Order: sequence, then C-alpha cells, then structure tokens
Amino acid sequence: MTADKSSSYKHTESQMGNRWYRFFIGICLVLITTVSAQAWVGELDSSFSFDGKLDAASGSYDEYGNALVIQDDGMILVAGHSSASSDSDIVVKRYDESGILDPGFGTAGVATLVLAGDEYATDMLLDGDKILVVGYSNGGSKDDSLIARFNSDGSLDTTFNATGYLISDFSGSLAHDQINSVIVDSTGSIFVAGATKGGGSAYDFFAAKLTSVGGLDPSFNSTGISIIDIGTTSSSITSGSDDYANAIGVLSAANSNRIVVAGYSFDSNKSKNRIVVVGLDSSGSLDSGFSASVDGIYVLMKQGEANDLVVNDEDEIIVAGYLYDNFSASPSGSNDLALLRLYADGTINSTFTSGDIPGVVNTDYQSKKNNDAFYAVDFQPEDNKYVAVGFTNQATKDFVFARYLDDGTLDIDGTYTPDPGYYNDAITKIDFDSGEDL
Repeated sequence: MTADKSSSYKHTESQMGNRWYRFFIGICLVLITTVSAQAWVGELDSSFSFDGKLDAASGSYDEYGNALVIQDDGMILVAGHSSASSDSDIVVKRYDESGILDPGFGTAGVATLVLAGDEYATDMLLDGDKILVVGYSNGGSKDDSLIARFNSDGSLDTTFNATGYLISDFSGSLAHDQINSVIVDSTGSIFVAGATKGGGSAYDFFAAKLTSVGGLDPSFNSTGISIIDIGTTSSSITSGSDDYANAIGVLSAANSNRIVVAGYSFDSNKSKNRIVVVGLDSSGSLDSGFSASVDGIYVLMKQGEANDLVVNDEDEIIVAGYLYDNFSASPSGSNDLALLRLYADGTINSTFTSGDIPGVVNTDYQSKKNNDAFYAVDFQPEDNKYVAVGFTNQATKDFVFARYLDDGTLDIDGTYTPDPGYYNDAITKIDFDSGEDL
C-alpha cells in the first residue's frame, strides 16, 4: 500500500453517536474494487463476515472507529479509540479479508496507545510498512495534536520521536489544537492538517511538516507549522471567523509538490459555513499561483462543508462534503451530497458538474427534506472513477455509498437513467442494524 491519503476513511468525533461507530468494511472493499465476481458492483461482499458487515465491538464499553486502510495483502486496518479503561485510548485493529482479527498484530489483533488522559484518532495511513495514526490528546484542560507510528506487528515504532508518538501544542500557546488529516509525500516527509485556536478566540487552519523521525521540519515556514486565518486573506470570509481544516493532500513534482488543505470557514456575516480549499507552496507559504485572484485560497460561496479530499493522477483536487439547498430549479431545503473538483492551480474544472455550479456535483439522495453528507472520497485510477461515502438521514441515519464517472455522472452501469437531481437507484444505502449509523 502506498502512502496515499485516498487509502483511508475517516470521520471526526463530532459526527459520531455515543456508541461504536460501525465500519462497513465489506462494502468498502466492493466499492473500491472495480472487478468483482458478484452480479452487481456495490453489493455487500458476503465473503466478509458472512454478510459483508462487521460489528467489531468487543465489550460493554464504547468504541469508535474513525479511519480504515487496506494493506497490499488484503489485511484491513481500522483505527479509532476505546473507553475500555478509565479514559479514552487509541486503538488499531487488524482483520483478515474475511473479517477475523489477525492474531499476529498487537495483542490478539489489537494494538493500543495508552497514555495519561484521553486520546482520539481521526485519521490513519500506511507509510511503507509503518502505520501512522493522527488525532489529539487531552490531558485535562486542552486538546493537543497527536501523531503515533506503529510497526507492522502493532508495536510502537520507537524510531519515531524515540517513544513512537508525539504530542505537541502546535499553536505554541495554551489553546486547543487537533490533527484531522495526514499525508506522506514521495520524500517521506509527513504533512498533517487540522484546526488550532492558538491565534486568538477563533479556530484557524493549520498545516505542519514533520521529518520521517517525528521532528518538526524548519524548512516549512521556519517553524514546521503554518497557521492560516482564512478571513485575513480572503475577503469572502469575515476576519476572525472559525476555520476548520479536515483534509490534506500533496501534488506531484510536476506541480512543485504543493500542499492543498480543505475544510470550511464560518462566514459570520451570513451565518453560514463555506467550503474552503487552501494552496501552500513547499515552504509553507500561501501559494500565490493557487486560486490567484484571492492569493492561495479558494472559497465556494455556497453554504456547506468539506470533509475530505483526494488528488487524482492529473493533480486535480476532488473535495467531498455537502452543500445546502443547491438545486436552484428545485431547492432541496436540506444538506445534499457534494463533490467539488479543482485543477492544480485552484481553478474550477467546469467539465465536472451536475447542474447550476460548474465544478460541483450535488446529489440529493431520495428525499428532498433529508440531510446527506459525504465524509470520504477515493480515486480509482484504473478507470478514472470516484467513490464517495457518507450518510443519509432518513427515518434514521444510514451509510450511503456512491461512485461517479470522470465527468461527475453517477456510475449506474447502464441500468438506470435518473432524472436531473435524483439519483436514488444509483446509490447504495445500507441500514446496519435499524439504528443510527454515522
């Protein structure tokens, strides 16, 4: 498995219920694999845990899974946190392709990071044979950024910061910060992104660069950390508004290994969240060649949020999240599934569209009055398709899976022609256990 952000699936703590966050690992395998022996691509894979679904809870305590990675050998890693002890600890579990815990990993298939206080995992990726897990730690008064690295057998990698983990107050102040996303570039440098409250009363985007052994890299903005207050640069957002970075990616050498960060800002003038994508150069400064009219920051002036991004083979940036009420001819009155596609320079790819906003594909699942959102997106390079996953809120919240063609059309294998704005039969919805699935 390459160290590619597209290999992981994540959800933040704020979007989860007060119980085990259940991963549909079997479905993810089917959706990511384009060649299947089954009659229909996108069906549950019955070779995984008998019915394609696995409830991995292992006790009476709460467990949450926030990230998923599939190894080259088919083994499945899930990272999250558990309240098995008196506080929350990071947990990484490894399953074989049939959904059975791997006894050769950690203790009976489970690796843990147990520290004083509460620790939470928000993202994970494979870096060669190492497992990088990021999130945050709270020792009692504030959240601090957390990065841990495990060996392939589930033990902590003590070549990383001597302990196998790093807890840092990246903002340089006694304020909250947390990491929401991680990526490793072709040189082995580690990039993370998240939100920090170190600059004042509001949260700001931050990106940081670390060396392969866990130290902050001073070649990146001199400190290893770049903090971006969206409102001080972009006139589209009020200065002092809260900004939250949820995803990070790195472009290829053809585009100078630039860094892109996606999330959202709260526009206090309009009391709405706006999708934001930031371009940074390799030194950690705002990239004046990205979305040049606003000096490195792209803001979509529609109400919504960005939760994940993936960079495709052409260095285009595909952002996943939601937009509110975006079908102008027939408003939904709710949050709708959304993908945004930008060229490497931060301009819109207008060939990717579903309607009234060039570069944006917006999908209202089934009912115009229910909220839907994507929380992860992946790119299939073999056929230039995009897989996105999230939830739809009908009578209860259910998982939703969709695959799109390169032009933004839903991939329906020729079996169904949807009306504009309605894609009911081209998207897979799964109700895990008749309860809330997030």
